[in-house]
Amino acid sequence: MEYSKYQLAIKDAFDHTNDNLLVNALAGSGKSFILQTLLNSIQKGRGCYLAFNKHIQMEMQGKIKNPRVKIYTLHSVGLQIIKHNLGQKSSDLDTRMIYGQIRDAIKTVFGKKLKPEVYEYLSEQFLDFYSKFRLNFFKPSETDKLERLVRDYALFSDPDFEKSFEHDLIYKCLAEIDKAHISAFEKDGKYDFTDMLYLPLLYLETKEWKLPGWLYFDVIATDETQDFSRAQALLTTYLKKKDGRIIIVGDVHQAIYLFAGATSNSIDYMKRLFAPCVEFDLPINYRCPSSHLSLINRLFNIGILPRPKANEGEIRKISKEDAIKLAMPNDMVIGRKNKWLIPFILECVKLGKHVYLKDKEFVDRIVRAIEKQNFASLQALRDFVEEGVAEYKGRTNLILNGLVTPKGTFVAKVEENYTLGREPTKQQISRAIRPVVEKLELYETIQILLNYYQGDTVTDFIAFIRTTINTENPTNCIYVSSIHGCKGLESDNVFVLNENEPQYQLARESKEQLKQEGNLSYIAGTRAMKKLYLVSPDGEEYA
Repeated sequence: MEYSKYQLAIKDAFDHTNDNLLVNALAGSGKSFILQTLLNSIQKGRGCYLAFNKHIQMEMQGKIKNPRVKIYTLHSVGLQIIKHNLGQKSSDLDTRMIYGQIRDAIKTVFGKKLKPEVYEYLSEQFLDFYSKFRLNFFKPSETDKLERLVRDYALFSDPDFEKSFEHDLIYKCLAEIDKAHISAFEKDGKYDFTDMLYLPLLYLETKEWKLPGWLYFDVIATDETQDFSRAQALLTTYLKKKDGRIIIVGDVHQAIYLFAGATSNSIDYMKRLFAPCVEFDLPINYRCPSSHLSLINRLFNIGILPRPKANEGEIRKISKEDAIKLAMPNDMVIGRKNKWLIPFILECVKLGKHVYLKDKEFVDRIVRAIEKQNFASLQALRDFVEEGVAEYKGRTNLILNGLVTPKGTFVAKVEENYTLGREPTKQQISRAIRPVVEKLELYETIQILLNYYQGDTVTDFIAFIRTTINTENPTNCIYVSSIHGCKGLESDNVFVLNENEPQYQLARESKEQLKQEGNLSYIAGTRAMKKLYLVSPDGEEYA
C-alpha cells in the first residue's frame, strides 16, 4: 500500500516533531496501516498501542513487530495496576459480588417491604446505573452528572411499575452501593471487569496507588478513540511520560457505544485532556467502490473520498426473499436489530446453508429468559409468549399515543384512572417506551423461533435454539451480525437488512443517540468491497 498525501503528512509530523497528533480517520482509510508504520519506526523510548477491545489487540499483535511497543487494552492496563498494587500474581475477579451489594443497598434505602417484582426491577436498574457511573468515573455527589446518566440511559422509568422513584433516593442508593463496593474490595481484594478501569482511577487520584514503572510510555497511540468511555480516556492520561506524546485516532462518525459509556464527544474529550494536539485527516476510503461512498456522502455529508481508480461497484435494492437465496459463505448480513437477523438465519438454514451469528450473548439471553420461567410444557411457553407480545404491543401503542403520566408512568386503564393534563414531552415518552420495546422484541424473537420449531418439549426447544443458531464457528459460513458487531469488518458482498420498523427505543430527546443511529447507517454502508445489497421486506421499498 502506497502512502497517500494525508498519510505522508502524519508520518512527517511524527518523524520531525514531538507534537501530540489527532487523526480524524474515516471508515476504511488505512488508519491501522499508518499506526503500524509509526509504531514500528520507533527506535528510542517505549511505545504503547491502546486497543479498544481484545479482538483489535490480538489483530494488531500480528502487525506491530517492534519490541519497543506494547499492545494493550485499557482494561488490561487497569488490571496490571490493580495486581501490582495489591501484590497479586493472578486476577481475583468476582462478577457476582455486586449483586449482593446492590440488594443490601436497596433494602437500606427503600426499605424491606418492596414487592418482589419492584425489588427485582430496582436491582436490574442499579446494576446498569452503577456500571455507567463507574465507566464515566463520576462522584456520588455529582448529582447533575448522575441526572444526565439517568436521562440518557432511560433508567428507573419502566412503565410496569406505578411507583415513581425519587431521584434523591436513587442517588442515595447509588452512594450506598459505591460505599459497600469499595469497602468490600478493600477487605477482600475482589473486583469485576468494570473495576479494572474504575479502581485504578480511584486510587491513583488519591495517590494511594502508584503506576508500575513499565506502564510509562514515550509514545501512546489510541485507536477507535471515539468509543472510549470517560474512564478509559482518564486512565490514558496516567500512562504518558511528562515529555511523551500521544497519537489519538478515531472517527466521530463511527461513535456507537453510548451504552458502554462512550459518546460522540469522546474524541474531543481526549483532545482536551492532551491539548495541544495537531490535527490531521484521513478521508480516503480504500475498501469501498465509489458508488457506495457517493451514497454515504449524499446521506450524511461526511466527505469520504474513494481511492484512486476505485471501481464503480454495485448497489442493489432487493427483497428479503432474494437475499436469502443470494447469500453465500463469506458474505456478510447485517441488521440494526438482532430480532431481524433470526428469521433470516432460520430461512438460510432451511435451505441447507451454513450460517454464523456473531452475538452469542443474544442467544444466551433468549435461553435464560425461557429457563427462568420453568415452563411445565411447550404450550405453556407458547401461551406466555403470545400474551407477552400482545401486552407489550399494546403498551407501546398507548405510550406512543401519549397515554402516559407527566413522569412517564404507564397507566393501564386510562379512562377510569387518569385524565391527561398536558401532552407528555418526547423525553417522557422515550423513557417510558424503551424498556417496553426491549421486552417486546425479546418476546417476538422467541415467538419467531417457536414458529420454526417442530418438537414437543421446552428442553428440546432450547436445544433447537443452540444447535440451529451457530455462535461458535464462523468458518465457511454466511457471517451474520448486528451493525454494532460488524464494525471493523468487511466482505465482498454485504446485505443490509431494514424491516422498516421505527426505532422506538431511542431516547428521542437525546441528540447523542439520534446521532449514533446515523453513525450505524454510515458503518453499515462502508462494509462492502464489491456489492452492497439493501434488503427490505418482501413487497416493500428499502427505507
